[in-house]
Amino acid sequence: MAGAGTRLNRSGMMIGAEKGLGMITIAATALIAAAVSGAVGDASRLSSLGLLATTGAGMFGVGAIRLPGWARLRQRQMEEVAGRVAAIASAQPARDRLKPGPQAG
Repeated sequence: MAGAGTRLNRSGMMIGAEKGLGMITIAATALIAAAVSGAVGDASRLSSLGLLATTGAGMFGVGAIRLPGWARLRQRQMEEVAGRVAAIASAQPARDRLKPGPQAG
């Protein structure tokens, strides 16, 4: 389980991965736009786009690395929940609940 004060959730990892993919997409789109306009030779533009793409790839990678650990944790949690549900379902009902009530009618 995650330590006290540590929150491990898929949505946080996926948001980081999605932002990373977004950054890569923006860099690729800007590079295509630069190629169409003939400004591919601009070194400062290329270095900026390279930095943006590299940062995005790093964000995506961190999310991808953390995801298997989250999946194992979630599997253990679901197995525990399934065990509790099975225990509740197999428990004998209380005897007084089985007594018939007054007959209507």
